[in-house]
Amino acid sequence: MTVILYVIPVVHLTNPKYEVPAYFPHRFHAALAGLENVPWAWVTYLLENLGMIIADLTPAQNTLLDAQAGTFPVANLDATIPNNTTRNRIRNTLEPGFIPGTWINTGMVYRNVMRALAGMIDFHNRFVGITGDMFFKGGITLSTTVGQLTEPQKAAFIQAAQELGVNYSSVTDATTLRVVLLLANNLYNAGRPYEIRGAGMSMVI
Repeated sequence: MTVILYVIPVVHLTNPKYEVPAYFPHRFHAALAGLENVPWAWVTYLLENLGMIIADLTPAQNTLLDAQAGTFPVANLDATIPNNTTRNRIRNTLEPGFIPGTWINTGMVYRNVMRALAGMIDFHNRFVGITGDMFFKGGITLSTTVGQLTEPQKAAFIQAAQELGVNYSSVTDATTLRVVLLLANNLYNAGRPYEIRGAGMSMVI
């Protein structure tokens, strides 16, 4: 078995209220047949529809998960994105989940891409922790500008940037949220460690 990193969809349960990983076992959500009892640990794009998960998978389970909608695997963090088909799969997974993906290209090292993703997730999650509410709703998209946000939302972005050490000085009311999130893509590429841990597993991206 091998611990593999995936980006996967999030299932939003309402009774009881939980965010759980699609396809994986959870006490309130059945696993996809073939993935029962798979150990996993994850981080989510808080209250949104995507997460990064590590799971200890057999080759057959990896093949099964790889074939599911809304996923992409990173079996080797130090490999490069090999072709446009893989690049497009990554972009087409991230963009509908309101994570910038069009900057990703062939030849990029997966580790750097996933570190950038971790930075954007942390920046978004710090913002959501301040506001206490899902962000991408009511027509807000990656193309929304800062000037279209409420004053509390603007203030929360500034606070999140200050708390994480993200340089927010270039942001104006005309800046899109895509660009705002990309400001955090160097948080972990700049040398800070990022770890996903749980269920007896650990992966440092």
